[in-house]
Amino acid sequence: MTQSRAWTFAFLLLILVWLGLFLYASGGVRGSDQYWYVSEVRAVVAGDPRTNSLWPHFLLGDPNYIESRPFIHQGAMPYIIASLGGVLDPYRAWIAFNLIAAGLGAWLIYTSLRRLDASPRVAGIAATLYLLLPSTLWHASQPLVETTVALLSAAMIAVAVRPWNPVVKFAVLIVLAMIGQQIITIFQPVLLAVLAGFLWAEWRGGGTRSIRLTLLYLLIAGLCFLLISLKESTLGFSITQLMMNGTPGGTNMDLWLHEGTLPFSPRLFMGKLFANLLVFATPNTNQIFFLPFFALLLAIGVGLFAKWRQRADIRALLVGYVVLVALGVYAIVIMLHQNQARYILYILPILIVAAAWLHHERIERLLDRRAGTLAVSAAALSLIAVGAVLAMTLRMESATSARESAAFRRVMTGEPAVRDAKVLIECYHGGASLQLTYAIPEKLFVHISPEHSASQLKRIAERSGTDLLFCPAAAATSIRESVPDLNLHPVATTKIGPIAYEISRID
Repeated sequence: MTQSRAWTFAFLLLILVWLGLFLYASGGVRGSDQYWYVSEVRAVVAGDPRTNSLWPHFLLGDPNYIESRPFIHQGAMPYIIASLGGVLDPYRAWIAFNLIAAGLGAWLIYTSLRRLDASPRVAGIAATLYLLLPSTLWHASQPLVETTVALLSAAMIAVAVRPWNPVVKFAVLIVLAMIGQQIITIFQPVLLAVLAGFLWAEWRGGGTRSIRLTLLYLLIAGLCFLLISLKESTLGFSITQLMMNGTPGGTNMDLWLHEGTLPFSPRLFMGKLFANLLVFATPNTNQIFFLPFFALLLAIGVGLFAKWRQRADIRALLVGYVVLVALGVYAIVIMLHQNQARYILYILPILIVAAAWLHHERIERLLDRRAGTLAVSAAALSLIAVGAVLAMTLRMESATSARESAAFRRVMTGEPAVRDAKVLIECYHGGASLQLTYAIPEKLFVHISPEHSASQLKRIAERSGTDLLFCPAAAATSIRESVPDLNLHPVATTKIGPIAYEISRID
């Protein structure tokens, strides 16, 4: 067997192993947002694209909210995934779509590196690495949007390295960014930043084409800012409001839970930012995702420094610029939201392509030695071992989630106090609240906070047309203690998983 065929066989074997891990990990819905994503597709397939997860911010501010009930994820993904709904159930449709997206992302990484003069071996290692990294396996095997965002990032890089006419390249990047805009708003500033870099490169080359591209860029910028303003009004929250969401002591749903607006506080925002940055240094399972991320950043930093010392061509400058844009996007996301490991996947293809290209000559020389081949083999086996643990974890958690969802359904359809209720008030307690809305799609659930006042809770009950409260017993006790002028009468109790729940009436 020739060396080329041996490497091809090794890549195919690794892809098959990854596919096995992916399918094993995809055992069912678990987590938090995963319940929403599946529920939204299920609603679209059923012909009623409305959520059953309601929030006080909109309930108390919009008299038509119960009738409209827009999805929490206001984008195109539920409708895209629902196109597979005639063949697969909503969960399996998500998994099938993510499998395709992950595979296409790996292929685009390979083709981008080949276009950048990397050898088939180096490009194959980079593409396979993308699949085997914990971030890709963990998030692609769940109903989450991050794998699609990563695919769009990989596509933007693949277009950027093509030797096309710059106007054509601009047009294709615009199309990709507009598609991305329908998934996450962050794609608009990404588009502007990336196009600015390529515009700069064209100006360095001179010529009248640079003037035409500048005018096109200004037009695109105007359209992007217009779309951003429309998207913001659709969400109902300003940038400063998002900055105040999830500050220390709160949850990432604070804006949705509270009436009106949250006043901006620099102190609270800095506390949120510090807490988000501290996640990087906190010893927990997230380090499985963060360590490869920092390893790639280190490799890129070393590679860019070497190129700078060699007075490299403009391609190295553009690669460094695009990496900085990607890191800027990542920083914005963790500042506005939370430092969750899944956001790494947004920019992972960009980091892999950049690191592989900057070091492709060194890697190629290393692979010609036996030690290099052994190092790659050891790394692949290590990633497979980590992937196996992750897949087993997902499988077990999915099984636990299925049992808990069935228990929620038994309570909601069997308990006389809530069996016939169309709407229930529910004390928000993270993923379990979203699991409840997923398990009983025919009922509406209004999520509340123990911090609501008696008047707010009574208004929520009046607006929603129910006085039934379903929440953890500990939360019910907290409400009684913090809101003593509210009469909360227990009706029934039950236990689902490790949590004891209480059904009460608000008087």
